[in-house]
Amino acid sequence: MANRVDTSAAGELGRYQCSHCTRRYKRSDHLARHARSHTQFKPYKCHICSKMFMRVDILNRHIIGHQGQKVGRDNSNSLQGNDEGAHTRQKDYPDRPAVTVQTPVSGAGTSTEHLEWGQPFRDGLSKLPVTVDEANSNLDGPIVMFHDLEMEPWSLLETPSAGELPAGFNFNELDLRLLDSYNVNVPFQLTTFPNCQPTAESTPKSTSSLTSTSTQLTNTISSPRSYWNFCHNTNLAPIESGSEPQGLVNDAVPWKKLLPASRDKILTIILGNSRLTSLFKTLSLFPSVELLDGLLRHYLTSPVSHAYTFLHLATFDPNAKSPELLASMISSASLLTPDPTLQKLGFTIQECVLGTLPRHFQAGNSAIRDLELAQAFLITVEVGLWSGQIKQTEAAESFLQPLLTMIRRTGKFNHSSYPKVRIDNVEDGRLESFWQEWVELESFKRLVFRVLKHDTNTSTALQTNPLISYAEVSLPLPQPTSLWCAPTAEQWKATFLNQGIDIDRTLTLHDYFNDPQQLYTLEKALDIDIARDAFLSCCWRLSWEYIQLRSFQAYHPQQWSSTVMSLRYEELIQLMRHFHSGVSLVVNPLLDAEMKMHYIQLHLHLPCHDIQLFSTSKKSDQLEAAFLRLGRWSREAPARKSILHAGQIIRIAASSLHATIRGPAAFMLYHAGLALLIYGRFSASKNRMSIREDGSPINGFEQRQVVRVDGVDSAITQQFVEFGLGTPTIQDFSDLGHTWGEVPVSNYQDISSAIIRVFRGNYKDSFRPPIVNQMIQLIVELQELLKAYSE
Repeated sequence: MANRVDTSAAGELGRYQCSHCTRRYKRSDHLARHARSHTQFKPYKCHICSKMFMRVDILNRHIIGHQGQKVGRDNSNSLQGNDEGAHTRQKDYPDRPAVTVQTPVSGAGTSTEHLEWGQPFRDGLSKLPVTVDEANSNLDGPIVMFHDLEMEPWSLLETPSAGELPAGFNFNELDLRLLDSYNVNVPFQLTTFPNCQPTAESTPKSTSSLTSTSTQLTNTISSPRSYWNFCHNTNLAPIESGSEPQGLVNDAVPWKKLLPASRDKILTIILGNSRLTSLFKTLSLFPSVELLDGLLRHYLTSPVSHAYTFLHLATFDPNAKSPELLASMISSASLLTPDPTLQKLGFTIQECVLGTLPRHFQAGNSAIRDLELAQAFLITVEVGLWSGQIKQTEAAESFLQPLLTMIRRTGKFNHSSYPKVRIDNVEDGRLESFWQEWVELESFKRLVFRVLKHDTNTSTALQTNPLISYAEVSLPLPQPTSLWCAPTAEQWKATFLNQGIDIDRTLTLHDYFNDPQQLYTLEKALDIDIARDAFLSCCWRLSWEYIQLRSFQAYHPQQWSSTVMSLRYEELIQLMRHFHSGVSLVVNPLLDAEMKMHYIQLHLHLPCHDIQLFSTSKKSDQLEAAFLRLGRWSREAPARKSILHAGQIIRIAASSLHATIRGPAAFMLYHAGLALLIYGRFSASKNRMSIREDGSPINGFEQRQVVRVDGVDSAITQQFVEFGLGTPTIQDFSDLGHTWGEVPVSNYQDISSAIIRVFRGNYKDSFRPPIVNQMIQLIVELQELLKAYSE
């Protein structure tokens, strides 16, 4: 074997030794492959004759032998138009479409394997020996409610080795071959490792409104720096330009590659959660250091993860970080890829990290002050919450509470934990260490605001109470991005002095709420993007209190004073107006902030409790009562305001970059579709469309006037909100993102199709995350429910 080390040279001894023949190897996966020759363990199974093999290349040669023997039968069984000589193994998955994988075999025929994932994706790997055909739509599968999903994360992955490995390691034969190929040819490459310093292009543009053209909205999100070698979507127009993202300068931060020693530490975490009988299999499946290194950089540069907002790129050395942090980043990056095999790997690593972290905190109280463990904890619960798997979602929701307890116990929510920084008289010899201390303090600060944002996203998506109170967030707002992204201590000091930052004045969320507009004049003194997210997080908490009280008072409104609720509502709307008028068009998180702003106002006018009762209740009396209340709501001004904000959410989602509608954005788009479907069902009534609220008739011209709820605010939209004049519509899109015209909201069946096309159009022919598929299924289920009830 080429990688075996000569034992005569003491300085070149490999650290891994075979217990049978004392041969030594530098890499653990090479040792695992060698160990199979002693144990006769054969993980690769022929899907035709069930014969087992030690190596995947021997399995491929064996399958070629079957091709010549079974050409006739393969041709008769070929349902996907495969080449002559192909054989398709059919598994019994009636509730999901098949994904056929073809392996080219020396120009004559193919062998096929089925992936147990019900999503279309095209993974034509130009450098890999496997290509994947596009599957059918997943809408043929069962339609289930998100909270009622009973499947286990890996119940769909039935393999002979199930149960021997950690939850996610139930890989089939194709997965093994793909991982083996990825270790040789990494399926993506990174052009540069970027610095997040804003350029001159990212300076605010004067504007009085957040609404703009779709081109301007698209440019507000940075495009990813990692480019996959997959060949899917080659027949489509490019959706992302190859130019540098506007929010990132061309200056590159030197990237330190992951070393084999760091890979071994990560592998130790996986082995610690594996059964003793599956250690060799785990070793053989674990990715190479090159693939792990690529995944790390993919996470740091992804426009979805926004890792640069709380991880300091300039000082990031993967070989100096804790293995738990690296493993959590790799897990998140794997789930951001369009490849099902890597996503299985990501789920596996996420479960292992989630099982490892509590042991550190149980060992001693000092671990709760460890920054890297806290960062790993947050990334892990983020991965689990948006996984689309009920087991991971419930675990992530419950594990957020221990993280918040650790942050509270260490005082990181308090202002006193962050002393003021003075660098006027710092000597050059101490500048580097002083900068490192500032980076750690600022990292803790940004971590806290990231946790605040995650708690908000959890509350908005799952409709649960937030765990963090807006009153306890008294720490200073993060300092500006120009300081955070300075690549060296010298540039950090120069930026600090040149911008004239007033260190005696520390801004907090209380200052933001006192005067939201004035805060934008101090952009050089704080990170305005994080400040906006924190402001909206607190606005959601205030709105959630109002929503809960409104729901509580709905059953006996005569016993409560409406004055208090009206004043509270006006205060919340005024807060949103201040935020709307004070925001400038700046780079990166604007789409996320604008979508969340409309989402909060959507829920201020949406009877979520009645909608949930109507769509989930099995009791006819409760369903009938909810139906009547929704009918009354649809005739009032709050209903028209809610669909106006829902239309704005759809507009933002339709203009988002490729594959960025996932996680909280997917839930926001789903709730916007929910509001439009409910309103459209009741507005379809002829009586509803022919009279005003005061009972006077509406003439034909007023009724035919088109109101684009996903367009710009105008006098027509205000007339619709106040008096119900006009026919509300939204823009329809094809699955490829092209406009198709307008769809009336009253046609709720076409509305549901239009919203589904927004989901699909954001991914085109690429693989969609499970959470997105579930949102599509829920929309289809609600459409069928409304259709059945109307009949």
